[in-house]
Amino acid sequence: MRANARATGLPAPRPPTDLSTGRANQKARTYQALVEAAVNFVRTGQDFAVADVADAARVGRTTAYTYFPTKEALFARAVWEYVVRADYAELSQLFEESNDVAQRVEAVIAASDASVSIHEEQYRALLRVSLQPDQADDLPRRPGYRKQRLADALAPIREKLGPRALDRLVAALTLCVGVEAQISLRDICDLTPSDAREVKLWAGRALLAAALTEAQQGEAPGPRRKSGDGR
Repeated sequence: MRANARATGLPAPRPPTDLSTGRANQKARTYQALVEAAVNFVRTGQDFAVADVADAARVGRTTAYTYFPTKEALFARAVWEYVVRADYAELSQLFEESNDVAQRVEAVIAASDASVSIHEEQYRALLRVSLQPDQADDLPRRPGYRKQRLADALAPIREKLGPRALDRLVAALTLCVGVEAQISLRDICDLTPSDAREVKLWAGRALLAAALTEAQQGEAPGPRRKSGDGR
């Protein structure tokens, strides 16, 4: 990595800046300025280097590399920020207006399907980055957004299900969202986009119905696995 940096004239990757020490507010502003500048590149479909983003954000290039040692780390953060803002903004309003759990779950799955369809190239790039074992440990490898959105969608039946059944249902529903579901249905099963979307929605409805039936019959899920089991 250092040899490549010398060959291109770019700074060698450094440990990411610790935002919790020193002038925390200023560091947070610098960090956000870099992310916002990168989001603008993503929004317009432009490729970029960390140096390009630093220039756009009016942040020193050397400083930018201390916050984001690699383009991949910055790209991942920018895409996640952009996607969350642009593609899932309406879910909060729906959750406020409707307690229909089936409608809420379908809305999450539909929003995910639309988002992946629009930004599939970026999602696949993020997946490639997350699978690279030599990336910095701080690189955001998997966003927790999908789990939170699904948990929020299921909020009206949280008490009915109980914590273990709720956690299991959230985990099962994550199989219906994200680029991983898209790859499985489009690349492996060779489904059309519309058929893939319908399968995701059908699976979501089936999983929700199964969980509600178990709850009604008093069937509890098995014991929760300890962290790391079966991995």
